[in-house]
Amino acid sequence: ILFREVDKVAKALVSYGVRCGENVAICMPAIPETIYVILALNKLGANANMLNPTFTEEQLTDRINDTDAKLLIVVNELYFKVSNVVPKTKISTVVSVPAVNSLGVVVKVIKKVKKIPNTIIWNEFIKHGKKEIINVPEYEPNRPAIMVYSSGTTGASKGIQLTNDSINATIT
Repeated sequence: ILFREVDKVAKALVSYGVRCGENVAICMPAIPETIYVILALNKLGANANMLNPTFTEEQLTDRINDTDAKLLIVVNELYFKVSNVVPKTKISTVVSVPAVNSLGVVVKVIKKVKKIPNTIIWNEFIKHGKKEIINVPEYEPNRPAIMVYSSGTTGASKGIQLTNDSINATIT
């Protein structure tokens, strides 16, 4: 199931113009879609720019602008954190992910999902890439994979770039 979902997300990312070497901003908690996005980006050779929702608007703007991200994926419940930031960046596409998306049918019925204006809801995002073909780039050991940020306890938070090899070293 995991690899099927990762491929669906990779196709959707391609359909919205994400290519090898590009950055995608992500403001998501630990839900299945977050893992699908990170792995799909890695499959495409793109970089996941992980935004901390506790950052100020100024910090979020700076972190997005530092990476020239044009696509932002955000969980619905955190959209309020980025709504004022998007116009100050190069973000042209915002994908909203309902936190209940991967939960059972009963939970989805109880908690109605609201469409966020000016965003593409997750399921529509996935459908958009249905016919795309994924071109997987050749493996590069030091290709950027995930950008995370320090807490900023000694000043401004700093970007920490994880590469393919640094992630593989952590896993093994």
